Amino acid sequence: MAAALGPGRAVEAGGSTLATCYEVTVVPALELDIDGSRTLIGLSESGRLLIDVEEVSLDDVSVLATVWTGAEAHPIVVDGLVDTFSQGINERGEVLVFGDRGADSSQSRAVLWQDGAVLAEVSVPEHSFHRGWLNELGHAALQTIAIYANEGVFYRAWRWRDGELAALDDSDLEILAFDDYDGVYGFDRDAREFVRWGGARTVLPTGCRPESEDYSLYVSDSGRHVVGSFRCGDTWHAVHWTGGQVRELEHPAGEIRVRGVNDDDHIIGSRRGGQGEWIPVQWSSDLELAEIPSLGHDGAYFDINNHGLMIGRYYDESGGEIHAYQISDGHYVVALPYPPGADFGHDAYDVGPPLVNDRGDLVADTQDADWAHRALSWRPAPSCGAHDRTGSRE
Repeated sequence: MAAALGPGRAVEAGGSTLATCYEVTVVPALELDIDGSRTLIGLSESGRLLIDVEEVSLDDVSVLATVWTGAEAHPIVVDGLVDTFSQGINERGEVLVFGDRGADSSQSRAVLWQDGAVLAEVSVPEHSFHRGWLNELGHAALQTIAIYANEGVFYRAWRWRDGELAALDDSDLEILAFDDYDGVYGFDRDAREFVRWGGARTVLPTGCRPESEDYSLYVSDSGRHVVGSFRCGDTWHAVHWTGGQVRELEHPAGEIRVRGVNDDDHIIGSRRGGQGEWIPVQWSSDLELAEIPSLGHDGAYFDINNHGLMIGRYYDESGGEIHAYQISDGHYVVALPYPPGADFGHDAYDVGPPLVNDRGDLVADTQDADWAHRALSWRPAPSCGAHDRTGSRE
């Protein structure tokens, strides 16, 4: 599909500059004879996309993890596995996928793949893999899930490195983040506390006992900054952890969600407004709170790069009540267009968060009117300029 231009208002090009307009590309058929969803899972710093390609037939649905370089598709096929589900990609070209051996299998398998070859494979008896994280060392944090009748869901956390799989402990631990130093961050749902597993378990203080729902935690790329949000009783908290201490982030009373942090300690989040709508906010490195401009109702930003560019969604009532995408540097905001004539933007709550890397690649998952997923990519349009912060056009 041909790229399309969209208008915008703006500031500074590349990964550090907000352009005045962007062009959009729908990730094509990936050179595969498959007609189904293409769900965005991940984005590398070099701009490679990790996508799950779904093939739907009258009696079956199959999923094939695929790396898209922008010019070529690299399907991840593993002998003996019926499906492959994308989990993570790193700059070494390694990809973490989950797979299974069919409907009669009681186990799922985790596979580390690179350039058409399986580097390692592991399974956990009596557990099914649920989510996975891959770091720049080629190590993985793995979440397994077990569902027991009358007892609900039980999570288990594992760390897989150098060919060895180790359970972190026996607690009901939901993994929330994994850093490039093999630190696993999560929420212990039994003890109701945030923890970090490095060489040993460390509790991240909160000053109260969080509820076992509505919590979040994010770690910057360097691992230096850790932030989160949670609720204790009826009180919402947004916090910054450093040096074993917790510091409360300023915010008005009411529901607050932290959604990301970069290496400059710029934090993004959302707070509830008086009409129940989400209002995007940011905290600077001195932890002062400010609102982020948004193009429409119920806006939120979900990812921020190390240059301060952030990508998000908003509710576009003028466009037929769909969810649309936007990019901001905290001062200005620009619309990220859909392709002309495309019926996208349906049910954005059923898609993953949009992503931005330090190179300035912008990607998102969306759904069409038939609820099929489509992966989108935006770059600054060559015909458009940028604005510096004095308002002059470059």
